[in-house]
Amino acid sequence: MKIVQPTLLVPEGIHFPVIAFAADSEAVAEYKERIGRDYRGKALQTLDVLSFEDGVVKGSNPFAAVALASSSLALPGELEHAIREEERLERMVEGYHSKFRGVYVDSGLVLRTDGDSYGPNDYIAKNLFSQVRDRGITPTPENPAVISLRGLSVKADKRSAYGLVFVLGEDPQVFPVAEFAHTNNEKSFSGTDERGVPIFNEKGERTVSTREGGLSRLDVGRYLVLGSDDDRLAGSGEVGRVVLKIAEGDAKK
Repeated sequence: MKIVQPTLLVPEGIHFPVIAFAADSEAVAEYKERIGRDYRGKALQTLDVLSFEDGVVKGSNPFAAVALASSSLALPGELEHAIREEERLERMVEGYHSKFRGVYVDSGLVLRTDGDSYGPNDYIAKNLFSQVRDRGITPTPENPAVISLRGLSVKADKRSAYGLVFVLGEDPQVFPVAEFAHTNNEKSFSGTDERGVPIFNEKGERTVSTREGGLSRLDVGRYLVLGSDDDRLAGSGEVGRVVLKIAEGDAKK
């Protein structure tokens, strides 16, 4: 039987979570006041990368994203879900442009070894490796650990080149992911699993980037590359965005 103009019967009374860019000028002002009060030197320099312009929070590095909104940050799998929905809209709606194209988003960290050949990351990688190992996971180059930013906190530490270290929360999102081994560098994929881990496919339109050891950011880049090779943990640019998972009602506000 042929049909026309179908209507999706979404269950009534059900509220769905929303993925959105942080866009709160008051939150940024409070953030700047707080970090100016609580941090000094390198730590403050690492964190002071966010601004509010054109109706959105601009800039991002893992430290700043955690310090701004740790408990509300989108998990890697949630971010990838949102990217797939945006790609679906691009295919369905003529002229639609995914909000994730042209920006980058930090969603986690990837840890491969106890230490890092890149000097600025060595201390912080060792510190994080110890914490992850205490939780029952031992990262290796062949089986790196993905650490979601949600639930992390930052703490001042003068021994760190960034003036800060990451601290795992009570229930951290940490899991081993062989797909981020360096042997998979530049492999293609078209989708991810519920954790945000790529499912490789030679015909996929997206690629994954990896490095051999140490600690790197987990991010989605301007061209939707799933990056796990960027060792510049404090780097930030105006196309950076902080992505939050929020309740539907809050999104309407």
